[in-house]
Order: sequence, then C-alpha cells, then structure tokens
Amino acid sequence: MKGTVLAIIYVILGILIILAPSIISGRGYDEANTLSSFLTADYIVRIISFIVGILIIVFAVRAFQKK
Repeated sequence: MKGTVLAIIYVILGILIILAPSIISGRGYDEANTLSSFLTADYIVRIISFIVGILIIVFAVRAFQKK
C-alpha cells in the first residue's frame, strides 16, 4: 500500500515538473511573443523539465514494479 501511494505521488510530481514552465509563464510555447534569445532559453528549459519529469515517472514505475 505504501509503495502504491509513493508511486502515485512520484507520477504526479513528474507531471507537475513537465508542466512547470507552462504553469510559471502562464502560456504555452509561443514563438510570436518571445524574443529570439529567450526563445532558445525557453525551449531548453521546457526540454530539460520534460526529461526530468519523465525520469521521475520512470523511477516511480521501476520502484513500484520491484515491490
């Protein structure tokens, strides 16, 4: 039971990390309203947050499968 709850918390945390750039900025990826240098930075932050979120979700699934 404890492992299931922990896995669900990790999955929710991973989803929140994936969505964090959109939540913080209040918008999606928008090329029209972003300056060129910030466009690159915004894209990199979104990719990194996606990778970290997926890694957390994969970690939760692996930990859940071991138990």
